[in-house]
Amino acid sequence: DVLASANELEFLGHIGGSVSPVVSEELYDRGCTVVSGNDAIARSVAEGVLAYILAQMRDIPYFHERMQDGDWPEHNLDRLDTLYDQEIGFVGLGTVGRHLCRLLEPFDVSIRVYDPYVDTAALPTGVVATSLEDVLTNSEIVSIHASLTEETIGLLDCARLGQLTDGALLINTARGPIVAEDALVQKISDGDLEAALDVYWEEPLPDSHPLRSLDRVLLQ
Repeated sequence: DVLASANELEFLGHIGGSVSPVVSEELYDRGCTVVSGNDAIARSVAEGVLAYILAQMRDIPYFHERMQDGDWPEHNLDRLDTLYDQEIGFVGLGTVGRHLCRLLEPFDVSIRVYDPYVDTAALPTGVVATSLEDVLTNSEIVSIHASLTEETIGLLDCARLGQLTDGALLINTARGPIVAEDALVQKISDGDLEAALDVYWEEPLPDSHPLRSLDRVLLQ
């Protein structure tokens, strides 16, 4: 209906990342040029993911909070880890994942990717395409980069979160509904997982949401 009133439309620019909320197949059929801020935004998001990984592995929020409370925190070596030589899994690749692969190169990590729509021939060097089960069961760090579709809503449900290795770090900068939030809260509460999140089922995150009171979770 919109296009019927826009006979001279030749160019559509979207300042966001994904164009799926605003673009239809009819627009492409017309031959309209479509651009977005996807690449610039993805680079920034990938940088954020790297920051979240390092902050959690180095336990930076814990030390910061203890110091602000006037404590002299004990160095718990069980909580301090290194990113070097880690096994990392991606759920979805996309532009963010590709930028993140480049940022992770100096750390000599191994990267597995589950993305049923990716062209395996175009994967970054050293990145392995595999199953979702393999990503979840063999990665110390799992970062979500999938789009929100009918297929991915609740993709990481209670059963799949249960496949993650004990103490694994789950990072979601994609879309909140990809992860079953109640199940995630329970896994973090039980000490099975750590998480770094900047997307939620409800945004802004309600003041009373249980994620706000949990340890071992970094909220952005």
